[in-house]
Amino acid sequence: LPIAAIIIGVVWLVLLSSWAEAGGDRREATLVSSFLLDLALSVSVLVWAGIRMEKYEIENWNREHDPRPQAKARRKKIDRICGAIMLVATILFLAVGFGGMALVNDYGNSIGWRWGWIVYPIAGLLCALVSHLMDDSDGDEEE
Repeated sequence: LPIAAIIIGVVWLVLLSSWAEAGGDRREATLVSSFLLDLALSVSVLVWAGIRMEKYEIENWNREHDPRPQAKARRKKIDRICGAIMLVATILFLAVGFGGMALVNDYGNSIGWRWGWIVYPIAGLLCALVSHLMDDSDGDEEE
């Protein structure tokens, strides 16, 4: 339902864009604000539904909250490695941002700040890789 509302909102925006453009700024603002309201409500419903869905995934919850000491130690090690990866990403971001400013000697138009953000998605992927490689949930089943 929320995805349908987003699609309807986009179609509504496209179909009424020429009508709004002919009517002036007030019509355009009304059309855009109604689209953004539709988008905000749809995204809110999608997020709410995603959060509610997690509570029914018992197997994932049990795996994430495994009380065995070796599972706790593995989760702690993964958390430490991912924390270190994100700290390194932050250091790189700051180094690229401030370094770019220093290289061009221009504090308003630094290429480092515009492109430095890319370290965070890469760090997130590295954290996912570490979690995947260190998670042996199917390897040590004791029953």
